[in-house]
Amino acid sequence: MFDDIVTNEQIQKRAEGISSYYDELIEMTSYWHLLGEGTHTVNGKTVTVSLRELKKKLYLCLMSVNALEAIRFYVSFACSFAFAERELMEGNAKIIRLIARDEALHLTGTQHMLNLLRSGADDPEMAEIAEECKQECYDLFVQAAQQEKDWADYLFRDGSMIGLNKDILCQYVEYITNIRMQAVGLDLPFQTRSNPIPVDQYLAGV
Repeated sequence: MFDDIVTNEQIQKRAEGISSYYDELIEMTSYWHLLGEGTHTVNGKTVTVSLRELKKKLYLCLMSVNALEAIRFYVSFACSFAFAERELMEGNAKIIRLIARDEALHLTGTQHMLNLLRSGADDPEMAEIAEECKQECYDLFVQAAQQEKDWADYLFRDGSMIGLNKDILCQYVEYITNIRMQAVGLDLPFQTRSNPIPVDQYLAGV
């Protein structure tokens, strides 16, 4: 079963949306250290290296991390807690609750960093970059939400379980995406305003 994790096409699709921003930041950082500022030709491709572009890659990568910790993890948590609601795999839910508490700290940390950066308090240029990247950040979250909806469709391809199905999980994706985007100063893309899944008892104190 676990071997499928690295070969499953649906899992790979979700991973690509996360890794691309890391890859771009790592690549630009390498160019910065190896080549310095300026316009360079790398493998037949013209690359412009600047501190502003590096800051932009950093901001987008942080936003991608935030989307990961804000949406993707919590969809998985909701599925685990749905079993506990039926008094199944309750030990697993207790472990997942501890993981959720840890991820909540990461989420709060990335939200704080993003809001500090976009305020321009430490670096006025970062406020400009945040505004410049606003649409891309919006699209990033919406894409993550759609990937999670596609994941819900895959999870429930053979039918639903008591208390949870594809439609409910998709509503939860929209609900939590709205909350997370609002927390980092982005417009809300969905009409869903209420939580369709009773997971609060498992996240209480998280």
